[in-house]
Amino acid sequence: MKYFKKLICQSAFKFFLDADDGKDIVFLSSTARSGSTWIQNVISGADDFRVMFEPFNYKKTRGLRHLPYRNYLSSEDQDEQIFKGVDKILRGRFRNKWLDRDNQCHFPKKRFIKAIRSNWMLSWIKQNFPEVKQVFLLRNPFSVADSFIRMGWTADNLDIILKNELLVNRHLKNDPINHTLQTAIFMLRIREGLRPSSSSSRKDLSALK
Repeated sequence: MKYFKKLICQSAFKFFLDADDGKDIVFLSSTARSGSTWIQNVISGADDFRVMFEPFNYKKTRGLRHLPYRNYLSSEDQDEQIFKGVDKILRGRFRNKWLDRDNQCHFPKKRFIKAIRSNWMLSWIKQNFPEVKQVFLLRNPFSVADSFIRMGWTADNLDIILKNELLVNRHLKNDPINHTLQTAIFMLRIREGLRPSSSSSRKDLSALK
């Protein structure tokens, strides 16, 4: 009985038609624990959207494994390999169990893409794919930090930021350390359960001087 149930589920997963015919694309970007999955679940109840879950997770989407984690691209950057991969996502050419896990529409007229790993390349997407309708979901950062703590998650974002030479050189290294950056580091340290005034925070700040 379990075998037939699994077979039916797999068949249902495979059965949807998403032709590359210039569909409307809604691109929801956000950070983890901000409510983007909840919004996606609401949208998935509609009968005209193909819901695409986290296509920028390079471990899950074949063809994007060359894409660095939390990749940064500005609007003027050119990367043909990344362009081809993102183009395939937006045109609905990728499909697998991860990507289509929450899709319930068999004959979609539109695409809804939910992503928390693309925030550093939104201007690049806007420049190269102006037809995409972008929505950025922002939740109170203190609520996000509280949610991380409740989930028992740790923050790896700060190390990734400081190791991203292009991002640091363009936006952080040559500018005074402003209130926004200090607040970001403060929030990251809260998520890690450390005091904002700890030596590790001072070390992180000095790395940008």
